[in-house]
Amino acid sequence: MFLNRIARRKGIVMIFIFQNSERERESWSAKLFCLCAPFPVTVGNAMTKQLRILVFMLSFSFFTVFLFPSAASALETQDGDPCVVGETGWVRTTGVPENAGVSEILICNGTIWEAQSGLSGPAGCANIGDLCADGTVFAGWHPITYAHLFIPTVDQGTTSAWKTSTGTDDIATDSTYDGRINTNQVANSTTFSAFKLCKDLGTGGHSDWYLPSQVELYYLWSVHETIEAGGNITNFQNALYRSSTEYLINEAWYQNFSNGTQGKNTKTNDYRVRCVRR
Repeated sequence: MFLNRIARRKGIVMIFIFQNSERERESWSAKLFCLCAPFPVTVGNAMTKQLRILVFMLSFSFFTVFLFPSAASALETQDGDPCVVGETGWVRTTGVPENAGVSEILICNGTIWEAQSGLSGPAGCANIGDLCADGTVFAGWHPITYAHLFIPTVDQGTTSAWKTSTGTDDIATDSTYDGRINTNQVANSTTFSAFKLCKDLGTGGHSDWYLPSQVELYYLWSVHETIEAGGNITNFQNALYRSSTEYLINEAWYQNFSNGTQGKNTKTNDYRVRCVRR
């Protein structure tokens, strides 16, 4: 958060601004520019001119950095920049943080942001969004293992619950990174309708489809524009998609494809489903 402090002394207005993140800096850009724009300073001494110059310089600096973020690209996430364990599996790109499809895709490995640019795709469908010979679409690389990820060309469900009831711990070993681990621990039953859609799927002649985990689904959102640009899928909808990652006994995680946010709510809520395999 911004910590703003305004001190007034002898007609001089002093504004101290501290920012913690680029996201906050961009969201406050217009306000900061207004605060820093040249304004009359009524000081009856020789400092008035110097103060006007200083305020103008501050105004110009904020205008350049905040309203034209490309001029401050050095502040944006780059390959090799440090990240923390809590961000493991998160996806960003160089140039525009958390908006993949613009430049080089970066994944946090728990220590640094690591570029995926050196990875190779499968034969015959090497680029994200390419249609493979079996009729599936190459979706990129698993954000932890870097294994090839594939998706069907369409959603498997539009109104599917994680489970038809709540109150039990359904997955003994929950994984935020591996939907296959989660899916393998759930019965192939209409009680778990979202999981069943993936377990029963035979697209491309494959029987190893699973409901993506929290991290895998976030990755799909991060690259969905690149996937869709290939023109080989029915686009992801601006809606909520089911994740296989459980949260306690009553809730499970979902991915919002309209804005990239994630959340958790009751397992019985009906959301869209797009299965994956690797």
